Amino acid sequence: MAGSSRAADSPPGDSVTTFGQFYNLSSDQAAKGLPLRLKGVVLCSDFGWGQLYIHDGRDTGYLNPQSFRTEPEAGQSVEITGTTTWQGNQLGLTNLNLVVLGPG
Repeated sequence: MAGSSRAADSPPGDSVTTFGQFYNLSSDQAAKGLPLRLKGVVLCSDFGWGQLYIHDGRDTGYLNPQSFRTEPEAGQSVEITGTTTWQGNQLGLTNLNLVVLGPG
């Protein structure tokens, strides 16, 4: 099992598919504008309070719900796409899109 968990966090080849891969990007990797294609289940979604937590099957990540046109509900399966960036001194995402795939 250790090999499979390492693979989930290893530097991506041509796209980022897990929160582990995203958070482990170097500044150089993020600045390349790698495509993000992440599927997960919404754990918490509250536009008013600025909360959107997604579980990708292994890790949970926070995203600003105001970055999306769609307001998902807790329990829904979603796909998030975008592009990695390096903004100043921190990792970021741009061109974000969220699609509800159905119930989680």
